[in-house]
Amino acid sequence: MIAHPAMLVPSQASAPSGPPDAWTRLADRFGDGMVAWAPILLAALLILVVGWLAARSGSTLLRRWLARAEFDPTLGKFLGNLAYFLFLTVAVIAALGKLGVETTSFVAVLGAAGLAIGLALQGSLGNLASGVMVMVFRPFSVGDGIVVAGHEGKVEEIGVFATVLHTGDGREVRVPNSALTGGAIVNLTRLGRRKVEASIVLDGGEDTQRAKRALQDAAKGCASALVDTPPTVIVAAFDGHGLKLTVSAWADARDAGALADELHCAIKTCLQREGLRPAAK
Repeated sequence: MIAHPAMLVPSQASAPSGPPDAWTRLADRFGDGMVAWAPILLAALLILVVGWLAARSGSTLLRRWLARAEFDPTLGKFLGNLAYFLFLTVAVIAALGKLGVETTSFVAVLGAAGLAIGLALQGSLGNLASGVMVMVFRPFSVGDGIVVAGHEGKVEEIGVFATVLHTGDGREVRVPNSALTGGAIVNLTRLGRRKVEASIVLDGGEDTQRAKRALQDAAKGCASALVDTPPTVIVAAFDGHGLKLTVSAWADARDAGALADELHCAIKTCLQREGLRPAAK
């Protein structure tokens, strides 16, 4: 009996199946992992996006509020940037926690790093804190004349770490902010007016009242003297040989230097006109 050709071909259905391909198994596992991790990754990404938006919005709102409250623009910029990075740091830590990262150790590392940086930059951080205090409490503003840390000048810039003064003789002085909060600050222009004094020692035999009236009239003639506050003349000292008279007048803060010059010139002219004799040296 001759076998039919179809009987000689093995049936494919009866062939044993081989082991699954390694790449197929890897793809299956990757797909399963993506399905399991997709919600977590999306949640972490959402936290980052929301945190970034909150950081931008919070920083902008803080700057606008400080501007409306008339705080120094430098302080507004600094605090706005600080708030932005704080919001962003919180968002990153929250996203890492969502991904299963142990954030406790991460926060501990950040704290240790912050402590190390703080110790290394102790002086600079002191100036930074003092700069923030100066900008918040505002003992002076840009354009004010002040005396601080042995320097007198006009405030040109209030920085985060130092304040810049321009002196009357054309020098620029950078005063560390820690020196501002660690000592006395004399604001020469905050009140808007300054008292200027000049003294003269007359011969002890001069008529005191006549001399006082003459000097007072001379001071009234100074162009920079304020009219609403009349000049005064007082006897500052008398030792039997000399009579020390002090002439005082008020001027706008910006005219104090001019008034000092006018007052001395007026006293000299008055002595010559009235025949008042200065005390012999």
